[in-house]
Amino acid sequence: MKYLGVIIFSFAVCQVMGFVSEPYDLLSATFHTPAMRAITKMLRSKCQNKTVELEEKIKGLKDCYLEIKETETICSVMKDRLTRCLNPLADFMHKCVESTKYADVPQFTLEIFNSVTNYVCQTKGEKLIELLHPCLVTLGYEKHRMCMKSFEQKLSNIEKDDTIKNVKTDICKSLEKTKTCFLREFKSVCHNDVTLNSAVGFYDAVITKPCKHI
Repeated sequence: MKYLGVIIFSFAVCQVMGFVSEPYDLLSATFHTPAMRAITKMLRSKCQNKTVELEEKIKGLKDCYLEIKETETICSVMKDRLTRCLNPLADFMHKCVESTKYADVPQFTLEIFNSVTNYVCQTKGEKLIELLHPCLVTLGYEKHRMCMKSFEQKLSNIEKDDTIKNVKTDICKSLEKTKTCFLREFKSVCHNDVTLNSAVGFYDAVITKPCKHI
């Protein structure tokens, strides 16, 4: 378990920064970022009595993105099909939570995917390559878990707190704190601005832009 955080981060970064063989890989890489894994785990728990249907929607999502033609680029497919391919899954998840305080979270996940797609497809190669810098990839499991612990605790508190009406806002506020923690740890081991700016750009895409409403 010692290097689990490194493995997860490396997998996500390697695919996001360009080792993407198909559009679905980009979605998969986004799912594997720690924050998204925590959010989607929370959503899946709300659909526990519809597991078969959920797996069918996930398979449909993958099949939709596998329909890439030789004349298309990965970025063009992601931009053109993002809504069409993700909406069936998002709509299904929304039905699981529409009568609860989590009703706005499925749409929030769509906003994260859209933001990550725009970041990857609009960012120059150097900044993406810097995400593989050893100082980022080898941050370490303990520090990685330390930054995620408060966010996971926040999700747990949201479940118990009946006074919370806007889950998205609470998640975003906690994500910003998590981002600050990650960047503080990165700065302690990465000592050049190019690499740090690349890390900031990636976390802005996953967290700051989708949370710009707060």
